[in-house]
Amino acid sequence: MRKISKALALVFCVIMLISSLGAVSFAAAKKPAATKKISTTVSDTSIKLTWSKVSGASGYRVYQYKNKEWAVIKKSTTDNTYTIKSLKPATSYKFAVKTYKKSGSKTVWSDLKKITVKTAAVSNPKTVKATAGDNCKVTLKWSKVSGATGYIAYVYKNKEWKKLKATSELTYTASGLDANTSYKFKVVAYKKISGKNYYSSGKSVSVKTGALSVGKISTVDVATTSNSSTSSSSNASFCATE
Repeated sequence: MRKISKALALVFCVIMLISSLGAVSFAAAKKPAATKKISTTVSDTSIKLTWSKVSGASGYRVYQYKNKEWAVIKKSTTDNTYTIKSLKPATSYKFAVKTYKKSGSKTVWSDLKKITVKTAAVSNPKTVKATAGDNCKVTLKWSKVSGATGYIAYVYKNKEWKKLKATSELTYTASGLDANTSYKFKVVAYKKISGKNYYSSGKSVSVKTGALSVGKISTVDVATTSNSSTSSSSNASFCATE
């Protein structure tokens, strides 16, 4: 009888040990929490993701939503930040982060923490300056935009912006303008990405051309003046800076 009791006690202990190990295994395999927050820093061609750390996490995996599915763009990182580059300006993107925790030979995962974010538009030149010169001309000069493919100069005329010139230079001179007249110009930067142009909103500047003066001018100057819209000017009149 005593032997039977010992045997039963041993069986009971084994059962309890197995149950205990099972509970430990279950606890170890419990799904980790997802990161609570993802913040972003954007430019026109990149997005930096920064997420809150999860206590006890072994690492993180980063995804991007492409072609109607979540694609892995960073398989594993122990950092809580990741930057995605070579993106298109002014475009919305979806990203997600998963937390993972290793338990022995197993890896358990959290749910996805998702975020939708839009890249910035192409930056405008920080400065655009306009200088009125002789012969009804205005010279525009602007600051460089990092990574820009080129720039487009516009003039505001007849209640709309009219294109003057596309250039890769940082200056342009507009001619054939009216004397003693206020003009508004705009410079737009653009970037060509995957065969498509993306444009900034434009930086504008106002300037007034010089007063009409009278004097002896060359045939070239006469032609320049006659092409302007100043109908009252004579062949011996020209624009001069004020």
